[in-house]
Amino acid sequence: MNSIILFQDQFHRTEHHFTSSSPSIKVACTFTPFNFYKIDNDGFGVPFLLARGYDAISFKCTNDSWFQQIPNSALVSAGDVAACYEHVVT
Repeated sequence: MNSIILFQDQFHRTEHHFTSSSPSIKVACTFTPFNFYKIDNDGFGVPFLLARGYDAISFKCTNDSWFQQIPNSALVSAGDVAACYEHVVT
């Protein structure tokens, strides 16, 4: 699995995960659950999605704010990546 950090601050990290075997036309955006405290762990469902041919954009949050305080630049960077795919799901 390959990944690129798209955004990071003290409480948030957004990552783009993809396989190197072949480019995918579909990407899923996932969000970590409440009580997620290890920013270096895989995002929600990432291994599952990659095994099924999806790339993933993983939004992680460690301060239990339910992503209400996520900076706009994190969303913009994820949107720029998602725009390159034919199918985008969350």
